[in-house]
Amino acid sequence: MPSPFKTRAAQALDDSDLRTSLTRASSRLQRWRNQAFDDLETPWADLQAAAAASRQAALDHLPELLQTLETRLLQRGAEVVWAEDGAAAFRYIAALATARGAERVLRGRSPLAEEIGLDAALAAAGVNVINTHFGDYIIRLAEDRSTHPHFPALHQRAADVADLFESKLDMPRTLDPQAMGGMARFRLRRELPRSEMMICQAALAAADSGTLALVSDSGEDRLAASVAQIQVILLGIEQVAATLEEVLFLTQMGSRSASGHGFPGAVTLLNGPVQPDNPDGPGELHLVIVDNGRSALLATPFRDVLACIGCGACHNVCPVNREIGGGAYGDHYRGPVGAVLGPLVGAMPSISRRGAQTAPSPVAAADIPLLDPAYADLPLASTLCGACADVCPVGIDLPEMLRSLREQRLAAKGEGPVDKALRAAFRWATQDPANYRRTHGWLRRELTGSVAPPLRAWQAGRDLPKPAAKLFRDRWAERTKP
Repeated sequence: MPSPFKTRAAQALDDSDLRTSLTRASSRLQRWRNQAFDDLETPWADLQAAAAASRQAALDHLPELLQTLETRLLQRGAEVVWAEDGAAAFRYIAALATARGAERVLRGRSPLAEEIGLDAALAAAGVNVINTHFGDYIIRLAEDRSTHPHFPALHQRAADVADLFESKLDMPRTLDPQAMGGMARFRLRRELPRSEMMICQAALAAADSGTLALVSDSGEDRLAASVAQIQVILLGIEQVAATLEEVLFLTQMGSRSASGHGFPGAVTLLNGPVQPDNPDGPGELHLVIVDNGRSALLATPFRDVLACIGCGACHNVCPVNREIGGGAYGDHYRGPVGAVLGPLVGAMPSISRRGAQTAPSPVAAADIPLLDPAYADLPLASTLCGACADVCPVGIDLPEMLRSLREQRLAAKGEGPVDKALRAAFRWATQDPANYRRTHGWLRRELTGSVAPPLRAWQAGRDLPKPAAKLFRDRWAERTKP
């Protein structure tokens, strides 16, 4: 029986409209990204190296940076909560909403909230969540799920959104993106004054000054953060840097990598609630630092995946993601970086706050447990072409991590019948010149599917080019013939 991932991938491959939309959108984003870095005087390799060094230094000193961040925020009157997993984060936020009588809360763009299933958990507790990001707003109306960390509705076609707005918002059908965006803004801004609590995610935090950077290309997110009296900010434990200068540099790298913009449309810097001598800021500021398996990764060969700054560039360039879309990966983890995090984060135990103050002992890759089959197949969603590593602004070697996870998957599950059949067929075809010639002839006549049935499923989602008319050894013999 196919795994959930393989089933979703097969469904995506059958959706030609989805593949066309993804290819167009991803190509456009990649073109903008390339142009944004080509316009700079500093070579890309130097910028990538500097960003990678900053993130590596942060991971090397993560416990100390987090403690410094907590101290600075507490000094300014903020509340800091350490959540070992998504359930702990949800319990705190739900209890806070109940205590403050907030039946309606706003939520900005937050991949971390999606990872821990925060919206559904709050809805089950009777708290209505209103998404302020345009892409999230579309996803909620469509009862769909996000497929991209930066552009959650990237897979949606303009025609589908027009039909959605016509049926759900009684908007006259139009394909004008500006008109649809205007309708969404009008609807959202009516909700802002009626909601006292805002939940968003800090893209990065500067430990030395206790500053939280809220990044968005949507003005509604910034407006909601400005009017909400109670601000709840989610932060993954890895998203911290030593200084504000590093935060701003990484923010620019992330913005250029995501959409080609030199700087995000809106950046809000918070370091605490409103003060007597400073009327700006929320009445209450609550920082929820989420572990959810990340701290245990620090001692593993997969530590560098925590350097990710969530730009989504690897999604845009990955040939597999561009064919099947982020939705095929599952509810929480998408694209090349998700194919690494998915099998690992849920399987790794969270280290307690006290235990996180010291560096954990190194763990061998073979000792890292994989998650259930729904995520264990995600590392297969890659050609290992290396494009994701090339465009990553912080230089994460995702192909090597994916290869290592494949090894673990094979060791844990063993070879299936199809894998064994394909390996046996390859061995038979390459161990004897006569067999090689036969296989060459079958490939030329496109008979492999009937000769080797296990190849039918493999060929269904791939293009298998015809081999050359003549074998190399035959051409070489002709060239060297006296």
